[in-house]
Amino acid sequence: MDLRCITGILLVLLTLTSPGAALAEDDDDDEVDSAESSSEDPWERPPEEEEEAPGKGAAGAGTPFGDGRPLQVGLALGYGFETEKNRYGAHPYGFAGGLRAGYTLDIGVFVGLSTTYFLGSSNDGATAAVVSRVIENSVSAWLINLEVGYDLWFGPVIFRPGAEIGMALTFVGWDQLTGASSTRAGLVLVPGASLIYPFDELYLGGDMRLIMPVGDSAQGSVTAMVVGGMRFKTKLF
Repeated sequence: MDLRCITGILLVLLTLTSPGAALAEDDDDDEVDSAESSSEDPWERPPEEEEEAPGKGAAGAGTPFGDGRPLQVGLALGYGFETEKNRYGAHPYGFAGGLRAGYTLDIGVFVGLSTTYFLGSSNDGATAAVVSRVIENSVSAWLINLEVGYDLWFGPVIFRPGAEIGMALTFVGWDQLTGASSTRAGLVLVPGASLIYPFDELYLGGDMRLIMPVGDSAQGSVTAMVVGGMRFKTKLF
């Protein structure tokens, strides 16, 4: 072996044993590890828990629906407008007050009961039965209905379209001079909608409804009400 070969071998050994070579090998290993980690399938990683944004979602989804207060009880005050010719000589609706209670199911369906009393009106007039005597005809109404609706959340406001079915009792009273009075009972359908703003355990809103009598024992009307009451977290179902 000549001198040039020996010199070449020594140079190769010095290069392999130098610190720079070790650093280069470490850099190569890091590059391999980085390439392997970047080639991993992202679906194999455990999913990160995403924090649910506050609100009701597309369908008003809460816990389990809405804001967790499904039961509501309240009062209603308003007025029933005359929409057709009076059948009893006086308007049976007018100023009104009532009670309402309902429950929103997990699927967003609202089921409730309502009772509303209308003060009605009176009308003075003469009758053929009592000649030259003036009598007073007073008429009022009382509605007892079952309500079914659906809660739609628009931000903090609940829009509730729905319908009621129930009984309308019309009280037709005459003065003591005649001694005659009667009570008429008739089926009514009442479509309408409510707009409700909840304040945690309280709520305030309004609604409009159309009273549609089935048969001729009741009279139709359009009602406008202001509603308010309390909301509870009580779970019934």
